[in-house]
Amino acid sequence: MSHHEKGQELLESYLQGTLTRLEKSAQKIIQTSGYSSECEKMKILIEMIREQLKNENFSSSTRQVR
Repeated sequence: MSHHEKGQELLESYLQGTLTRLEKSAQKIIQTSGYSSECEKMKILIEMIREQLKNENFSSSTRQVR
């Protein structure tokens, strides 16, 4: 595995972890404050990020432009 590929895997792993933390935060907000329009926006954002991660080609997004 090249250094570049390892960096891509680390980036993807970091983003997945961040998404997981965001989802947990949204659940805590819902549990403590109830479901609001802000929670709905947060859940939509989470879903958008999740879909983007599934469709993202990390090799092209991290490549330097020449």
